[in-house]
Amino acid sequence: KPSATTVNEWKNRTIYQLLTDRFAQTPGQENPTLCATNKENEGFDAIWISPVDKPVENETIYGVGWHGYWAQDKFSINPHFGTSEELKNLVDTAHQKGIWVMIDVVANHMGPQQGKEPGTTDYVKIYNRFDDINDYHKYCDSCNCDDQQNIEYCSIGGHDLPLPENPETIGKLNTWIHELVSTYKFDGIRIDTVKHVRIDFWNDFIKYAGVFSIGEIYDFNVEYVARYQLGGHVDATLNYPLYQKISELYSSPFTNMYELRDRINENRQYFVDTLALGNFVDNHDTQRYMHWTPDDTLARNALSFVLLYDGIPIIYQGTEQHFTGFPTGLDPFNREALWSSNYVTDTPMFKFISTINLLRKYLPPAYYNSLAIEAWVDTNVYAFVKDKLLVVTMNYGSGEVINSGKYVLRKSITIQGNGWWAIGEELINVVNCTEKILIDTNGNVPTDLYGEPKIFYPVNKLIGSNLLDLKSQKDGTLLELLVATDELLLQPLTNSVQNFLSKNSHIFLQQSPVKMLHFIVHNDRFNELKEAYLETICKNPSLIFDSDEFPSLEEDALKLILNSDNLDMKEGVIWKKLVKWGIAQHTTLESKMTCEDTNYEAIKILKETLNELIKFIRFYQMDRKDFIPEVWDYKDILPNDLIKDILHCYLDSDIKPLHQPFLIRWGNFKIDSVLINKEIALLLTKWIDKKTIDDKTSKGFRYNFNLLFRCSVDGLSSKTFHQKCNNKGATIVVAKIQNSTLLVGGYNPLDWNGDNVWKETTSSFIFTLDHNDLNKATVSRVNHDNSDCAIGCDDSHGPSFGEGPDLHVPSNSSTWKFKIKSYPKLVNSNSFTISNYEVFQVERVLRNKQPR
Repeated sequence: KPSATTVNEWKNRTIYQLLTDRFAQTPGQENPTLCATNKENEGFDAIWISPVDKPVENETIYGVGWHGYWAQDKFSINPHFGTSEELKNLVDTAHQKGIWVMIDVVANHMGPQQGKEPGTTDYVKIYNRFDDINDYHKYCDSCNCDDQQNIEYCSIGGHDLPLPENPETIGKLNTWIHELVSTYKFDGIRIDTVKHVRIDFWNDFIKYAGVFSIGEIYDFNVEYVARYQLGGHVDATLNYPLYQKISELYSSPFTNMYELRDRINENRQYFVDTLALGNFVDNHDTQRYMHWTPDDTLARNALSFVLLYDGIPIIYQGTEQHFTGFPTGLDPFNREALWSSNYVTDTPMFKFISTINLLRKYLPPAYYNSLAIEAWVDTNVYAFVKDKLLVVTMNYGSGEVINSGKYVLRKSITIQGNGWWAIGEELINVVNCTEKILIDTNGNVPTDLYGEPKIFYPVNKLIGSNLLDLKSQKDGTLLELLVATDELLLQPLTNSVQNFLSKNSHIFLQQSPVKMLHFIVHNDRFNELKEAYLETICKNPSLIFDSDEFPSLEEDALKLILNSDNLDMKEGVIWKKLVKWGIAQHTTLESKMTCEDTNYEAIKILKETLNELIKFIRFYQMDRKDFIPEVWDYKDILPNDLIKDILHCYLDSDIKPLHQPFLIRWGNFKIDSVLINKEIALLLTKWIDKKTIDDKTSKGFRYNFNLLFRCSVDGLSSKTFHQKCNNKGATIVVAKIQNSTLLVGGYNPLDWNGDNVWKETTSSFIFTLDHNDLNKATVSRVNHDNSDCAIGCDDSHGPSFGEGPDLHVPSNSSTWKFKIKSYPKLVNSNSFTISNYEVFQVERVLRNKQPR
């Protein structure tokens, strides 16, 4: 009985197409001997073998059909390949290695003969069980490809005889396929020449096979090919419509990748299930792709698409050996004997395919059951995302090589993240492990394109795989090595190990979050490691707070995290996690805390447990709507004066807290802006505090930024500006220069009150920055010699900095003036047009003494 594999079970398989050869010449031997190639080494988990039927052996004007597509006896095994028992052994051995076997079958025709009249009794008598003239259509040797009846009725070439038609013949074919699959336990069938047989014949045929079926409908018309799957005639088809575009578009930079998008959309419109289609760059019936396109870079891009896009990848034998089918690339030259390559496994293409096949084994099941999402398309580039895998392909080719063997830069792009990856998440290019990128502050993926494909996947998803050198390093071993080298005063080695652990902090925290945190708490001499791990946790708090190990975290480690200004969690969520941790410290506490009448003893235990940790919670920064549902039920564990003060502040916004607040935590900071984000706001606070852009001590917010004015809402009138911004104290002005990513602005530490008044300060500054690259930001502080004219206040205009004026906002105008005098020059322009500008009140937040 066959293994009855299903469509879904085949979707995560990668197929290697083999033409069964009569002999394999063993290197160094004169006589050919039988040989088998272990495709497990290349990472394939399925093979498609050519037909095993006993063939017509006579030579014809078309050659000898030794590949099995010209059958004489469908019920017998080709004796040149081996015996029936040996075929069973082949399949059993493949199954033991986790490799499924797909058999190629032909139901359309028998093999041609030489010197006999086709369609006669004398012609058909050699065919076992199909030796009756009534088993065949009336012979015709011309195929009109615009006439479906002609396609299904006539010979497709030569003197092969078309089958089937009458019920008895159909019964023989159904019996044959059932016995073939059942006897040898094949896992799937690839059906040859499907479109040349009446379409509704196939429904019963695949039922008798009882396994996954994929049919060859050699046609590029999507709607035509798709109807075979739509009607349930076959489970899937070879994706010839997509193959047409792959072979064309990945062969030259002068093609248009938008055509690939169009073909993908067309496929999804007509096929029932594109995830089951067989994708390929070539096969035994097409021209060798590497004859058509000898550029290896283009080949790697095409193969990346085939191996990772929606569908079942099929790689034709010899692709990994760079076979070209010389001299024409076509049949029969494209059917080279594989053994001529000596089965070498160190070719670049073999390693490339092996790497992607290995990656496929680490992809989650959802990957194979979800459709790819287009991430980028232009004339030369097509990129897609599936699960968390980003594949960027292009058709530039190898191009010119410059320094260190690197190609010329073709293009730099930033792919929109759309929430697929977390900010700061590290991705690695699986086919070039030296290339790693971090998801930027907008959640996007910036990357440079040189010609080679890029296959990015989160580093933490590959832990334990053979794709990372890191897999051989266990965290415990590395920590022991770090301590040992430190104790032995081997400083260079200590620095090296600490640096490695720091750079890969996300990976090790993913593996063992509590172990790593406890290590840095108990070994405070490794400051670099401590800072790196705290930084990683603060950016990715789920690593610890959502870990199953969180309840086992020691109190001192929890204090270290809760005291961090850059912890990216809202205070309400932090409070809930803290309470959960406190309850988990006592086995009987959870049931007591869930009762309607929580007993006094339970509250007392929880209060004692959290006593030293509550002081780290920044209640005044908590969203007010979260306080009652999240905190009030636990009010008895908080100090009475704290509860009273919080309620007073919530009820009257003019009341200042008696308990001075901490810096505003990163996760609690809010800013109402269409121009700047948290990263830019933090940079501005550094400048306000006269720190440099690379200062690492500023992690929380010392100031609130309260929006006072936005010109896209409030207009350009200076009168409106002064109405909203006078008497507000210190302010920051930020504007976006039209048709660019540049921002310009200034800081006034005083106010905007007064008419025709100059104000003196040494703390003001103006700045420019690129929203996409804060490292290029520039600040210009007022010259002390001109500090008496640092700020210009006048009802007739908006914000004005310096006597130049260095930065001046006229009334009712989007053209800002810029003339150096009081501040060093920032831009090479006397004026520029802004598209929008905002003014924020800068309100200082005081901080209490750090808890101990």
